[in-house]
Amino acid sequence: VALIDTGNSLKEPITQKPVIIAEYNAIEPILPERLRKLYTEKKEFDLNFIAKLMEEIGNEIKLRLIPYKSIGNENGILIGFKPDSVNVYLNDETHKMEDDIIVAIYNNRLAHDKQYNGLLHPEILG
Repeated sequence: VALIDTGNSLKEPITQKPVIIAEYNAIEPILPERLRKLYTEKKEFDLNFIAKLMEEIGNEIKLRLIPYKSIGNENGILIGFKPDSVNVYLNDETHKMEDDIIVAIYNNRLAHDKQYNGLLHPEILG
């Protein structure tokens, strides 16, 4: 479940594609084992580990480093990837997106009440 976040202006810096932020726990099953290890070992901020991982994974999944700023965090970085497609279910309609989407992985909870585990960029739905 994701929230359309009008305050989410996060874009991948090179391609300027909008970014969906997803909790690690919500997307863990679709991630390669080596990428899961990064999060289970809490090494998502270890740039040396990330560089080695990116080299090992190669073309299996193309990772991107996405810098961000938020309240209380001036120099954050998220690891993202371009999925093959994303299905968004909204008002009994399915929107399948195959281009121009990046998913950033967040290794924490986005909502204290656990009502959602993703943040959609408002441009995604047009």
